[in-house]
Amino acid sequence: MYIGSLPIDILGMMCYHIVVMYITEIPTRTRSGKLSHLCILLRESYRQNGGVKNRTIANLTHCDAKEVAAIRLALKYKDDLTVLGAVKDVELEQGMSIGGVWLVYDVARQLGIEKALGQGRSGKLALWQVIARMIDQGSRLSAVRLAQVHVACDILGIREGFNEDHLYNNLAWLSRNQKGIEKRLFAGRGKGKKPELFLYDVSTCHRIPRPSDTLTKLLKEANVCLPGALPFLEANVVSRKTLKSHRRSN
Repeated sequence: MYIGSLPIDILGMMCYHIVVMYITEIPTRTRSGKLSHLCILLRESYRQNGGVKNRTIANLTHCDAKEVAAIRLALKYKDDLTVLGAVKDVELEQGMSIGGVWLVYDVARQLGIEKALGQGRSGKLALWQVIARMIDQGSRLSAVRLAQVHVACDILGIREGFNEDHLYNNLAWLSRNQKGIEKRLFAGRGKGKKPELFLYDVSTCHRIPRPSDTLTKLLKEANVCLPGALPFLEANVVSRKTLKSHRRSN
């Protein structure tokens, strides 16, 4: 039973509105006296207009005996829940994490990554690899283990389980469909407008492409005109020299 008090100032005088929360069991019996149904309610009693009234907060009939007992225990020690730490035979279990996966998924959805990858199983596995890479810089096996402690399958709608072999095969799928995915992502981000700024990652290239090479072809496919002065920064110099070169080029 939980008893709480709410202070109310009436005409300059301080009084207290007493609220008592409790669990009650209402049996329903047959004409012969046998128990046919037991209704378990979470209720509270309070005073109003000089009388005592009751109202039902929740119907606990669908809860099992352990859940009802836990609510009784919480009500009993409501004013000092630290006491529950000394209660014996209490097992603590942590549920699956949702915050990190949902945050990265929502960002990927807003950026159009989810739409570019598609709603098929391969697209969803690829999106999970993106999310897993953001949360934990690990291997395919670590991505599988990460999905076991996060609600990845529920959020992404992955109906069947997967292992590290599925993720490695998914990387091959990404390689085969890379061009199409990039075009859909580029079209979705641009929304039919030519971008004012185009960044091209050459960090994994063995040589720096010139305007007449790969970059020009990519820009022409995207119907983007090359600017008059396009700086190409060497990737093997420190950031101070890179920044200085960039400032001179602009």
